Amino acid sequence: MNEMQQPAVGTVGHASAPSNIALVKYWGKEPGARQMPTNSSLSMTLSDLRTYTRVEFCRGPRPGDAPDRAERLLDEMCPWQGYHFTYTTQNQFPTACGIASSASGFCALVGAVSDCLSLNESMSVEEHAEWCQHWCRLGSGSSIRSLYGGFVAWEAAVARRVESVVNLMHMVVVLDPFPKTVGSNAGHEGARTSPLHRIRQVDSQDTFARVEGALASNDLKTLTKLTEHEYLIMHAVMMTSKPPIDYMNSDCLRFCSEFAKWRDARSLSAMVTVDAGSNPCSSPNTKRRFVRFASVFPTFNSF
Repeated sequence: MNEMQQPAVGTVGHASAPSNIALVKYWGKEPGARQMPTNSSLSMTLSDLRTYTRVEFCRGPRPGDAPDRAERLLDEMCPWQGYHFTYTTQNQFPTACGIASSASGFCALVGAVSDCLSLNESMSVEEHAEWCQHWCRLGSGSSIRSLYGGFVAWEAAVARRVESVVNLMHMVVVLDPFPKTVGSNAGHEGARTSPLHRIRQVDSQDTFARVEGALASNDLKTLTKLTEHEYLIMHAVMMTSKPPIDYMNSDCLRFCSEFAKWRDARSLSAMVTVDAGSNPCSSPNTKRRFVRFASVFPTFNSF
């Protein structure tokens, strides 16, 4: 990999990146490894839910003695002593309430640093992909899936596009826009305390393969069944952890139940899922045009 060139002080970089909704969930980390998932995951990119981020290369030590999570990652990404990156960021949607704002946030942060350093000019496509995937994963595991459009698989330290003929339209139902009382990082750490964690690890291997197959064959019935099974077993792990985490509040449970009844009564092709929060996401099948992307990281949009 080519050595990065130090930018001039005051150089800025911009990027935006989308959130994503996992059909096969990432929940739990390998012990002794940093941001390595205990199971493979698969998500759909949510191109209209975005984070916009700006970074600037600055001289001198970072001010203050309590850097936030993003600043700690930026310090790791800066190889030049006596310099640091600052950042400003904005979401188009509520933050830290289970709509994967960390995925879009850290993906946009990595993209902005890449833009600041002009890495797409100094690295090959393969090198740039490896660099972006590495830093996204260390920032927030699920952000590695926000690098690509469409459906994306994350296996160990690598993300890849998933071939699909399925067209889905995403809708999020914001029942609780406020930040979670238990963050996802703490939840991941507690996953191993659940007696269902190991069961889900084995179960998710089969689910992952079958979801990928359903996407390739346009098998919406199987995709719906597996997607809804997956969010339920993930939340079962959460609720049986020590201490338990109850992200699915009564409003969320009621919505999911009523949604399933409404859908089944009309024989509609639609599914619901819930990430680490209280806000359900539904994905009805639609004939809306599926956008095909040609560039390596189409989700890094300038603004």
